[in-house]
Amino acid sequence: MTLRAKTLLTVGLTLVLLTSLLYGIAELILGAGYQDLEAQNVAENVNRAASGLQTSLDALQVFTIDWAHWDDTANFVTGRFSDFPDVNLVDSFYSSANVDWSVFFDGQGEIVNNRFLDAATLQEMEMPAGLAEYIQPDSPLLHLEDVDGTAGLISLPSGIMLIAAIPITNSDAALPIYGTMIFGRMLDRDVLQQLQDTTHLTIILHQLGAGATPLAGEDLAAYERLLAGAPTTTQAASQEIVSGYTLLNDVHDQPAILLEMVQPRNVYLQGQTTLGYFLISLIILGLVFTGVTLFILERTILRPLNGLSRAVDTIRETDDLATRVPVHGSDELAILSLGFNEMVDALAASRTRLQNAHDDLDRRVQERTAELTATNAHLEQEIEERKQAQQELAVARDQARDALRLKTQILANVSHEARTPLNIIMMHTDLLRSQAFGPLNEKQQTKLDDVLISARQLLGFLDNLLGEAQMSHYELEINLNEFNPVTMLSEVVNMMKPLADRRGRGLRLVIYQAPKNVSADRLRLKQIVTNLVDNAIKFSDNGDITVSIAKSDDDWWTIEVRDQGVGIAPEVLDRIYDTFFQVDGTTTREVNRGVGLGLSIVQQLLTLMGGEIQVTSAPQQGSTFVVRLPLKRAS
Repeated sequence: MTLRAKTLLTVGLTLVLLTSLLYGIAELILGAGYQDLEAQNVAENVNRAASGLQTSLDALQVFTIDWAHWDDTANFVTGRFSDFPDVNLVDSFYSSANVDWSVFFDGQGEIVNNRFLDAATLQEMEMPAGLAEYIQPDSPLLHLEDVDGTAGLISLPSGIMLIAAIPITNSDAALPIYGTMIFGRMLDRDVLQQLQDTTHLTIILHQLGAGATPLAGEDLAAYERLLAGAPTTTQAASQEIVSGYTLLNDVHDQPAILLEMVQPRNVYLQGQTTLGYFLISLIILGLVFTGVTLFILERTILRPLNGLSRAVDTIRETDDLATRVPVHGSDELAILSLGFNEMVDALAASRTRLQNAHDDLDRRVQERTAELTATNAHLEQEIEERKQAQQELAVARDQARDALRLKTQILANVSHEARTPLNIIMMHTDLLRSQAFGPLNEKQQTKLDDVLISARQLLGFLDNLLGEAQMSHYELEINLNEFNPVTMLSEVVNMMKPLADRRGRGLRLVIYQAPKNVSADRLRLKQIVTNLVDNAIKFSDNGDITVSIAKSDDDWWTIEVRDQGVGIAPEVLDRIYDTFFQVDGTTTREVNRGVGLGLSIVQQLLTLMGGEIQVTSAPQQGSTFVVRLPLKRAS
């Protein structure tokens, strides 16, 4: 892509981004302003519609007051003017007063006169359903203290009625109150049309309460917002129409009517038109700015750069370093052109120096080639000598491997061969101890115990020796099975207890929160614990040895062997698991048993079973070995 294309693309994208940003800001500010104006206008018209309905209620209240504050009406409800209905409440009264319902109560709340007449057709009508509950003796409408009474709406299954309830007094509107009279007018289409003609608004009344059509959609959403406390609310039905809503309460101050006012969105459409003109203005201004910017860039930057590019192409194609770029003016491009000319001069000088260096290098290469030929011959002789030495080393390595394999095989054979007579010794010793061949005295029993203990120690040594040999050849197999660890530990403690008793040490098993079953190699784990307990007995001068089992968490369980013996120095703790390593390797050490295989076998077996071992020890403070094994079966 050329620089001109990149410049045009950059300016164009910048123009689009700035135009979009400015239009977005304008729409955010102006659009919100016009929406606020629209909402304000809708709220004013909704209030005008509600005021128009209130005006009708006020007119009905004034008309009813004229009749209630009249001596003839007071005489009628007190029984002194029985011809009052025939004289005043004639059919023409209802049509001229536009009243559908009249009811008169005496001072005790009893109905003196009640008539419901359709003002349009002058036909007697039954009292609408639900109207009777408003004129019960305990109705608030019959116990008004203000002589001007009240006016409001009541919601009936058949529609909405405008009523005015006024206390009956003499013509001077002074106490006492002789009763109550109510005039009512059904809020029908004629009344609604008259209200729309008066306010010049499109008004829709949604009746609420029992028997009314349930609200849905935008009407229901507006109703919920009004119930939340908003006096009015606005809902845009489309791009051209907007509706405003408010709630009108009945005489008991309960929602009776959802008043909806519908009007065209003139304010909103004017705002959209203004934003459109603003966008067009931004586009025109941006195009003019782009044209002027490109013209200036072409004259001041792009044309000089084009000349510099042609000079570079000429030098590349002709390899003529004598070519120079013309310099015009003193701006950055002129400085760049001057620097380019200086760079070409430097390249020409560098080429001359490079050619001289190339000739000198060619001479040196010829000299070094002769030297390398001689050196190469010497290296070939050394390589041949090293190959012969490597062959001799390979023979020695194979011989060492054969010797190691033979040693390991001998150890394995010795271990296997020694186990058979040792088992026979142990078997016959057990028979003698059980007095199978006759009774034994105490001294004989003691000696046989010593023989059995020594045989078991020797058997453990052979097990360790055999295990070491098998692991050296990777022949040891781990057989995982489910078993009760407490039973296994009890067997170890019972087997090792005679040895501990002979050395005057106590040996006990402590069970904490032990798992019922674990997955491990029972035989190898028994060998591990036996080695740890045997070491604890051998290296303890005083105190007891404790074997404990616990479940550390949901994934691991532990076996702990604790003694109060001689302990281990910190500087050798990291070597105690080495094969054949002994803390005291002298022949005069106090405990002169073992060859240093026990802990090595323990660590290797635990590694094969997916476990680990940790030790805490200090000289003359005893040692604690902790074995951690997984609860779940490992692969």
